Parts: sequence; C-alpha cells; structure tokens
Amino acid sequence: MVTHATGLRATDRLSLLLATAFGLGYLPRAPATATSLVTALAYYLWLAREDALSKSLLLGILFLAGIPISLRSEKVIGQRDPTQIVIDEVIGQLVAVLTLPGQLLPVLGSVIFFRLFDTIKPFPAGQAARVPFVGVILDDVVAGIYAALVMHGLLILVRLVH
Repeated sequence: MVTHATGLRATDRLSLLLATAFGLGYLPRAPATATSLVTALAYYLWLAREDALSKSLLLGILFLAGIPISLRSEKVIGQRDPTQIVIDEVIGQLVAVLTLPGQLLPVLGSVIFFRLFDTIKPFPAGQAARVPFVGVILDDVVAGIYAALVMHGLLILVRLVH
C-alpha cells in the first residue's frame, strides 16, 4: 500500500493526488464520507449558483478524467478500488447535488443518502461496480442518482406539507 508518494514518477504522484482528493483518501477513518462532505460543502460554497451547463461540464470532465486517474492510482497502490481512491466519491456526490437547490440542508441531506446508497449498492449500482475500467466510478454515479431522486422526493413532500 502506498502511503506517500516519494520515489514515484510525477504522473503517478499527480494521479494519487487527484485520486485521493488532495489527500482526503488517506484519512484513517471514513475517508469516503469525509470526501463526500467536503465535496458537498465545496459545491454549496462555490458551485451551487453556477449555471447548469458549467456544472454539467465540470462533472463530465471529472468523470472522463477520473477513469484514467483511478486506474493509474489502482496500479500504483496495487489494489482494486482501495479506500484511498475517493475521486469516485467526489463524482458521485456531485451527481447527488447537481440538480438540487443550492441550499445547505438539501446539499447536506444528499451526503447522507449518497453515502447510504454508495454503501448498500442497490440495483444496478452493485452491477455497475463490476463494469471493466469504469466500475469504480460508475457505482458512485448510480448512488448519486439515487440520492438526488430521494432528495427531490423529500423536497416535493416538504412543499406539499407547507
């Protein structure tokens, strides 16, 4: 297991830096949850008020870049889908918040549901995780979609009650 990047090529160090979300993946406890929370807060603080096209482009770029970054980092670490690689959580959490109102409560609520669905992997997330090359990220995309759907459902219920 790679715990630091000394002795690695620059491209490997860069891959690890990005795959671990600038080191969040190395947290000793709950690195995926911490990454989801930091991603949601960053979204709330900086991205929530951006137009849909800009947010979608960012997500697309992260998804496309995340595939080779996570694959390279898996090789460097020597393990499939190690806990240190959390770029998939960044992408999945962004999917979860992308269509939500830019208010703190829905954004934080999405973290809870994203982590739940990422952990239990309901159909087809579990199957998506086994897709060659993209599975590490794809299951998180599915979990993010489920989290977004639940949050939108809750927001509709809240509107109906009030």
